[in-house]
Amino acid sequence: MKHLELAFDRGVATVTLNRPDVRNAFNDEVIGELAGAFVELGERREVRCIVLTGNGPAFCAGADLNWMKRMASYSYEENFDDARALANMLRVLYRCAKPTIARVQGDVYAGVCRHRELLFERSQARADPRDDQPLRDSRNGRACIAPLLSHC
Repeated sequence: MKHLELAFDRGVATVTLNRPDVRNAFNDEVIGELAGAFVELGERREVRCIVLTGNGPAFCAGADLNWMKRMASYSYEENFDDARALANMLRVLYRCAKPTIARVQGDVYAGVCRHRELLFERSQARADPRDDQPLRDSRNGRACIAPLLSHC
């Protein structure tokens, strides 16, 4: 995998977002890799639980701005396929048979905060146990995926 690291220790699989240069922002490649990793880990008998974390100073900055710029030139069909891939990744994480823990360090922005598949209720979440500020959500999620997510 290009943007994820996988590690295994006594039944615990750790999936690490590994794009610290862009604060682990996700793009179409990360979305595909996450979906594939969680399908595989969900089926492996030796995996008892999964930890999702990120390398660098941020857990995840949400969508990669370069990817979003590229999407601006997509056709309707390309945008729909792209949204479907994101919805599929969220569905895979949500339906994964293994308990999943988000080990959050540093910042978390944008749509990541809005999906309980990646984080628990944001009103209860803290980026760091010593931080008295709730995780921030810019509310700039991709509205085009809402109809697809309703079928999860």
